Amino acid sequence: MRSLNSRGLLLVGGLLVMLTAAGFLRLGFWQLERARYKQALYAQFLANAAHEPVPLVMLPSSGSDRTLGRRVTAQGGYLPDRQVLLDNQSLGGRPGYLVFTPFRPAREPHEAILVNRGWIPLSASRDSVSLPPLSGEERIVRGELGRPPAFGLRLRGSDRIETLGGGIRRVQVIDYAALGRALGLSLQPRVLLLDPAMPEGFERAWSAPGNDEARHRSYAFQWFAMAVALVAIYLILYFRRRR
Repeated sequence: MRSLNSRGLLLVGGLLVMLTAAGFLRLGFWQLERARYKQALYAQFLANAAHEPVPLVMLPSSGSDRTLGRRVTAQGGYLPDRQVLLDNQSLGGRPGYLVFTPFRPAREPHEAILVNRGWIPLSASRDSVSLPPLSGEERIVRGELGRPPAFGLRLRGSDRIETLGGGIRRVQVIDYAALGRALGLSLQPRVLLLDPAMPEGFERAWSAPGNDEARHRSYAFQWFAMAVALVAIYLILYFRRRR
């Protein structure tokens, strides 16, 4: 009877080990898939960056990965009374915000694109943030098409849009639909990263999307190693028990 119970425990333990190891393997293959996606994204970015700048209105406003890194120019005007601060953005270990300002192209009066004008440090008070005056007069801006910083799990309250003084909004994530409703605008599902040489910006150090594929391969290796180690430990214990 004791031998039967022991054998049953080994079988149940073996089943749990196999299920857990299968989960680790699945996570490893998912990380490899992410690495392949990032590799393709980086290659697309490099190909787009090699092109000469084109007017923004010549590109579809779908927010496709195919346009990431494409250098563009846009003629129109900022909407300085509807600026957005993306919270929890650090630079060199210092906390701060990324400043997004809606820009309405002259030929697309019914749409606006968020221009990422760069990083500013956290002010002494979170209740009030002041930005340098910005004119809404028509101008030409230059930059590259990109996306807002990626975010992980959405925690409770992360979709909150705070209204500060001077028409400034503070958000935890860039949600184009929700932010568009709050600003009364139809926002394109992409952002324009303001060229570092352009005026009326802040600290800017844009990084290429998708150049971190090695990190995903490292994660995949760790998941595969954990699966192998788990099975090996079980087999060692199993054969010791048999003896």
